[in-house]
Formats: sequence, structure tokens, C-alpha cells
Amino acid sequence: MKMSVLARLQFYKGVLMQDMDEAANAHYQQFETIIKILTPYVGEVRGKAILDAGCGRLYPTALLLNSLGNYVVGIDIIHIGVNVPFLTKLRGELQNGPVSIARSLLYGILLKNRRFYRRLSKLTGFPLTTRRLVIRQMSVEQMSFPDKLFDIVVSIAVFEHVKNVVQAVCELSRVLKPGGVAYITIHLFTSLSGGHSFDWADPGKVAPWDHLRQRWQSAPVYLNRLREHEYHSLFQERFEILEVLDIGNGEGKDLLTPEIRNELSDYSEEELLKKGITIIARKRDE
Repeated sequence: MKMSVLARLQFYKGVLMQDMDEAANAHYQQFETIIKILTPYVGEVRGKAILDAGCGRLYPTALLLNSLGNYVVGIDIIHIGVNVPFLTKLRGELQNGPVSIARSLLYGILLKNRRFYRRLSKLTGFPLTTRRLVIRQMSVEQMSFPDKLFDIVVSIAVFEHVKNVVQAVCELSRVLKPGGVAYITIHLFTSLSGGHSFDWADPGKVAPWDHLRQRWQSAPVYLNRLREHEYHSLFQERFEILEVLDIGNGEGKDLLTPEIRNELSDYSEEELLKKGITIIARKRDE
């Protein structure tokens, strides 16, 4: 689905209004959760080769894992430009397009990036560093890495935006070492916020579960609309699923009226009230 100009403007308005201290807090809590959950399966999360698939413009998870003492590679479909010459970074930004350039300029003027990293640094018990960190422009559906390179793959809120999930899962399996572990967090399309509208929490602007009720406003990003059981099936084809953790159970419970519940009878109540899942999966030994 192609994003409309209005949707783009709404998206970046929301991003620019984001509180960076709050964002840093959320990312650090997420990092602590990743370490806590992965440790029983991989041992100490240090000295590992880790892929952050869909690291994001601010690459917080990749930065934190790198600073902890791992070899980390982050990938994203946009050019980010870490540890590269200025002209390379500039060419990459131009390639990202005018909206991205405007966003970067505004972030620079408002010192948003600096505030984000400063807050993130205060939350850690170790210094943050980009030394050895590699960030590359690449799609999770087609990666240029050799086989069996990584011990761990982490992907946060990316797979709901992937067009060819089958291919992406195959690629994750290919680049993981036998016995390697994947930590995949997915924002479910069937949730109240699954349509990715910035006004989803305001029933006066967007009807609850509007994206499932055929009155969907244009989303600011591509969404593949897969349901939880479909993700389970796709990952089971290539991985041993170790755990599936629920995220945000009960989101929108007060908005799920009997009328809406009847209208969305094709979906279970659990689907409608669950924000997302985290799949912990191990690559099968070959």
C-alpha cells in the first residue's frame, strides 16, 4: 500500500512530537527484557555475533547490545549512516527522500537525537559506543550476509511491515548458526493500535478497530495484515519455537462494545485485545 502525502505528514508530525526521554526509557526497558529473556537460552549476552533486523533510524537496540560487548550488525531499509564518511552519509540521506531529509533537519534543530542518546546513556551502567558497530542498508527479505554468521537475531516491531514474510523467515534461518536464537517482536494487525494510525487512541477521530471494520484510513506505513497464528506457522517451518510471549493484553478492552464485538466476529476477543507477541525461536541443528 502506498502512503499518501497526508498520511506521511501525520506520521512525521507524530514522530516530531514524540518525547525523547520517554522513548529512551521505553527502548532501555525493552533492552533489559531482551537480555533477561535470551540469557537462559544463549548464556551471557556478551561476545556474541548479533543481527538487529530493522534497527531503526536511532538504532537503540543495536547500540546497547554493541556497547555491552557484542559484535553487532544492524540493518534497515533506509540509509542510516553510522561510522561512515560524511559524504556517504549525505548521499544516503538524499536517497531516503525529501520527507526523510526534512525530518533529519528538524531533529537536528530540535536536538532530539542528542537528547535521546543522552537519556539512554544515563540509564545504562556502561558507556555507549558505536565502535565496531556496523549499520547497513538492507532488507530482511534479501540479506547479503554469508550463511551461519550470527548467534542471535533480534527484530523489534518489523515483521508486521515485511511484504514477503516467508522469505524473511528463510533469510533469518540462513544467517543464523545452527542452534542460534531469534527474538522477534511483532505488533499485531488485529490489535486496537494495529492500523498504526496516530489517532487510534482517540475514538472521536478514529473508530475503534477502524482498520478491521473496512473504514480504514490510509496507514503511514506498509502493513502485511498477518494474524498471530499465521506468524506461528511461518516460524515453525524453519525454527523450533521456544516461547511466545504476549504483549499488551487488554489493550482497548473498554472500547470493545457488544456491537463492535459482533461486527468483528471473525476475530477472537484475545486477538482484538492483544497488542503484540514476542516469538523466541531456535534454529534447528542441521
